[in-house]
Amino acid sequence: ILDEGSAFDGASGQYTCPVTGIYLFSITVGLGAGDKLRLQVKSSVNSVVPELTRLSAAHTALDTISRPVLLPCEAGEKIGLILLNGKITGDSTDMLSSFAGFQYNP
Repeated sequence: ILDEGSAFDGASGQYTCPVTGIYLFSITVGLGAGDKLRLQVKSSVNSVVPELTRLSAAHTALDTISRPVLLPCEAGEKIGLILLNGKITGDSTDMLSSFAGFQYNP
């Protein structure tokens, strides 16, 4: 997991939105060949959050699920990920997984 500035807390794995606005979250998670993975974006404020599901199409190698997610957020709101089903694959050497947030200003 890469730290995208002081808004990301590596210890908790959560991004704290510094100001109210629309945020773009980039999510990439590694999974093993043939594995199924189910993630939910967790918000400390909103109860309606997106869910991501992926069945790996790789037969002999690692695979990833990668999604951009746009969310309206309040100042101080914490955004993180919850693993609902499956196993995340990868480590600090493989660098298969990342989670980053940015305020979206079109």
